[in-house]
Amino acid sequence: SGGLDDWLRSTFPSDTCALCKSRRALTAFVNCWTRLVPELSVHELQPLVQLLPTLVAGKIRDATADLVMLARTRLRDLTAVAEEASKQNEDADHKRLCTEIVKLLEAYECSGKVPQVLLEYSIFKQSLYRKRLLPLLLGFTPGLELSTRSQRLTLDNLVEELIAMDKVPLNMIAEYKAKQPGSAAQQRKSG
Repeated sequence: SGGLDDWLRSTFPSDTCALCKSRRALTAFVNCWTRLVPELSVHELQPLVQLLPTLVAGKIRDATADLVMLARTRLRDLTAVAEEASKQNEDADHKRLCTEIVKLLEAYECSGKVPQVLLEYSIFKQSLYRKRLLPLLLGFTPGLELSTRSQRLTLDNLVEELIAMDKVPLNMIAEYKAKQPGSAAQQRKSG
């Protein structure tokens, strides 16, 4: 969009530009861009929405107002579609992580050892580990559904082992401990 930014700035520096002098040229400009707007990406629409209104004045602003409004609407539509797609991807990723955690719990229950893949995440994929996996394991993020008491005990044991291995940040440990039944914070809530 740097190219479009530059082009708009050089085309509309003042009322002396060629488009500003000819009604026919201005109409052709608006018609051409009006046909292009539905085909443009977010990055191509942004200069039209942000720059064009600041570069033109008077009768030219009036002539380009519908074009800018069309570009704004298209930009809003594209942004909404992108946000919805992102939300769907996040939901799918969240479900996948929950499924993966259940498998990790099964592996931990069978072997009695912290699964190697979880340790690898804590080292090589720290962002995923700290922002997504730990909040699920520690119960900060909803979505991890454990159907049996045995699974919940296995989860508690796994978390305690991760804490003992210094694989859980101190602030998360404090929050986790405060949420545990029998903690002072839980007793204050129920009392």
